[in-house]
Amino acid sequence: MKFRRTLPIVYRIVTKEDLEKLIATALEDIPPEEKIILSIEGDKKTYEINTVSEALEVPEILENERVIGIKLTYYSTDRGIDIRLYHKKDYNYIDIRGTEKKWVDAKCKEFEDMVNTWKSHNKLVYIFSTPNAVLAVYSVLIIVSLMLLIYPLAYKLLLLLKLSQRAQVGVGTTIAWVIAMILNFYIFHIMEELFPVVEIQTGPDHLQHEKYKRRKLGVLFAIVIIPTILNILLYMIFK
Repeated sequence: MKFRRTLPIVYRIVTKEDLEKLIATALEDIPPEEKIILSIEGDKKTYEINTVSEALEVPEILENERVIGIKLTYYSTDRGIDIRLYHKKDYNYIDIRGTEKKWVDAKCKEFEDMVNTWKSHNKLVYIFSTPNAVLAVYSVLIIVSLMLLIYPLAYKLLLLLKLSQRAQVGVGTTIAWVIAMILNFYIFHIMEELFPVVEIQTGPDHLQHEKYKRRKLGVLFAIVIIPTILNILLYMIFK
């Protein structure tokens, strides 16, 4: 086919309603008995739908199943749509092809407007142009926070060695930096699990593990981590 547009999907939370609208939009121009390939992969079962008319089952599947992947493919002589949307995987996209540029552009714009209404985990994505920039910013924030927590303890331990003031500051900063870097890798692994590039939220609430763990993390930050950092900062300022 002569014309093609591909829309990548990153840093999005995709709800049951979002998926229903996405699939309905993809199928709206296809005759009811036309052959399609729609695969909905759940935790324990994969559902295969082969015609547009069979897609009426989709809302019920999304209501009851924790979906971890959607694959939709349709090709005719003049039009084609290919959708890949997988929980936690990086490469997710909507691919539109056709012999008419006007239809391809219009369909891509329709999908793009829809995807832009989906919730996003990461507001910084709209400020920085690449995920690597977001990663760098978060790494700096995490390392600085950890150093603020670790440095006072390291400094007090070094007092026992009776080093000079300059040596205590230098060695204390180095120790805090090394420990913070090590902990940063571990913390970032956890963050990647809790805030995936694409998160599909379907099925009963108790099956949405990332959402549940984020609530616990929020409580931990509010009750323990933030008050601890503030107390250390106040101590360092007013000691």
